Amino acid sequence: MGATADQGHPVIITEFCRGGTLFEILHEKKKSVKLSFKQRHKMMLDIAKGMHFMHGLKSPLMHRDLKSLNLLLAEEVKGPNDLVQAKITDFGLARKFEDSDGGAEAMMTGQAGTFHWMAPEVLENSPYTQKADVYSFGIVMWEILAREPPFATHSLQ
Repeated sequence: MGATADQGHPVIITEFCRGGTLFEILHEKKKSVKLSFKQRHKMMLDIAKGMHFMHGLKSPLMHRDLKSLNLLLAEEVKGPNDLVQAKITDFGLARKFEDSDGGAEAMMTGQAGTFHWMAPEVLENSPYTQKADVYSFGIVMWEILAREPPFATHSLQ
């Protein structure tokens, strides 16, 4: 929402999202909350719109750590009829996508993010594009629909 550095102390002003993380409502203490398909669809649409905005900037912004723990709900959801609004947060690993030769993949730090949501090319330290965020979004969509943590039943060793 805003920032200042009055008297040499940086301050960031953000919106308070009282609904907690998407991870909490899908997997933890709030898992008992029933979610309608309409609510799940709205969450996915909100996230897609946020990614579209970031990737559509003049200098596209890659999140690089898109996961349910970094998605907040604006208001608390107590049942299948409550309004829901998901917001992307935690831009600590976000980077501008600097495309040096008109369409090729960029070399960025590999293995940035959380491996359960990480695209294979990022895991392999290969060049990658905004499509790595889209892969992470696909994992989040599965997570929203299945209400299971990604790869919960499989070992990733």
